[in-house]
Amino acid sequence: NDQQPFTAPADTGFYEIACKVTNDHGLSDSLSITIEVVEKIPYPPVIHDIKATPRKMKPNAQSQILAEASDFYDEPLDYHWQTTEGEISQNGETAIYTAPAEAGDYLIRLVVSNPDGLTASDSIKVMVRHYDDDPGETPVAFYPLRGNTNDYGGNELHASSGGGLSYTYDMNGIENYAARFNGTSAYVLMPESDLFDFTGQLSISAFMKIAGHTPHEQHPISHGSWEHRYKLSIGDSKLRFTLNTSDGIMDLDSETLIEEGKWYHVAAVYDGNDMEIWLNGELDAFTSHTGTLGSSPFPPVLGQNIPGNNDYNYMGDMAMLLFFDFALTPTMISDSLSLNVPGITHGQETKLTLFPNPVSGDLINIFIEEVHPGDISVQMYDIYGHLHVHEAFSRASSNGIIELQLPVDLNNGIYFLRIRSGDSLLTGRFVVNRR
Repeated sequence: NDQQPFTAPADTGFYEIACKVTNDHGLSDSLSITIEVVEKIPYPPVIHDIKATPRKMKPNAQSQILAEASDFYDEPLDYHWQTTEGEISQNGETAIYTAPAEAGDYLIRLVVSNPDGLTASDSIKVMVRHYDDDPGETPVAFYPLRGNTNDYGGNELHASSGGGLSYTYDMNGIENYAARFNGTSAYVLMPESDLFDFTGQLSISAFMKIAGHTPHEQHPISHGSWEHRYKLSIGDSKLRFTLNTSDGIMDLDSETLIEEGKWYHVAAVYDGNDMEIWLNGELDAFTSHTGTLGSSPFPPVLGQNIPGNNDYNYMGDMAMLLFFDFALTPTMISDSLSLNVPGITHGQETKLTLFPNPVSGDLINIFIEEVHPGDISVQMYDIYGHLHVHEAFSRASSNGIIELQLPVDLNNGIYFLRIRSGDSLLTGRFVVNRR
């Protein structure tokens, strides 16, 4: 038998195992090996992940750094955090990083050691930048993709669809509140408009769920693709943000692997100096890039890389898509995932009508078909989840209409109403356009 199992004895030490081989002619040869039996075989620790919250911050701001590490024998680990710029206070797997006064990209390094003296190391890079928390801008276009491809951003950039586009359940399980792309022919085509041809900055925000990975890249969102302007694509289980600017073409891949069948809030941001990918409200990847955005002979398209080309079709679902001509801030993304407005639900049995819509003045009328006894609570949010109005009405007027006064300094844009009447929760959406 050319193999023989060996069971180590209970005692530690050195043991010799010899093997003698003899053939049919009585000739033989032998060889031995010495085996050491020890209490345990040492293994180095493993660092699985390092997360910074937030990963993008202002100078002198603080971030919590959390490490996920393990030891083969579940023995206690020692954590040693290091940084060349800024200050870091540590408490085991958690550290608090205080950014320096100067903007830049800074590396935070971790060395983990176990009782056997073996180590593992890893690092994370954070962004320190000056930025305005609230640029005071509004989206170029807003496509909820809830049963249609209309633009609810106020600019009436209504899109068209084809190739078998259908509608399905969104991330909240509401039917017909997300567009489904079949991966072969479905698309949504935006109209030709100068409003899409901004050159300085860019942000895209959407909820997406990929149905399956394919041998080729999938292009959920594209405006001229990499050859002309920009795209968001999926390949090798990663999300890729590609820009074509006056300073060249740059790809940025997500650090996180995109899973099939899982909803993600995705934000791609370009401010003229940096490219960023955000997943579920957290900065996932970033790189430096500059230049003005290139021009495209084609309008933006969903589900294809350029209109009419089915070689890179997207197979998955999409909802709540927004285009911006400015860079979204961390507050806009992290606080609300851009459209995570509390209580926005549909399928309500009671009819709710808002008029006029769009609103050009300071008043919107709310008509509730069936008013329940008791007070009526009205809350108004913007698309970033900020509460602008919260009022209680004792009852509606005799014709069932509530007159809601809007703030005089309200910016143009999309707003949501959350109305509670008795046990009934009603929601609606309207546009303010005072231009």
